Amino acid sequence: MRTWTDGVLNRSNSVGSPGGNLLSWPTPVFARDVLASRAGILGARVSRSRPGLGLVDVAATLHRDDQCVFRAQFTAIFQSRVQHRGA
Repeated sequence: MRTWTDGVLNRSNSVGSPGGNLLSWPTPVFARDVLASRAGILGARVSRSRPGLGLVDVAATLHRDDQCVFRAQFTAIFQSRVQHRGA
């Protein structure tokens, strides 16, 4: 969460998240573990009900060496930088 907050949320116009559809800790993590994080965009779309908002589907992982210790997929909501007009 700290990596997501420092790397994305503090540098954006995030307005929350409706939640996720995957959260998994497939192996234990210990106090002195050194973890590497990675996040990628799975897709993005403009909100139908609130066109000023964009929904971004994100996949995130944490690895200890080459072993995945955490997986998540969730949707993040951001204010849109592009103004959309109704069709």
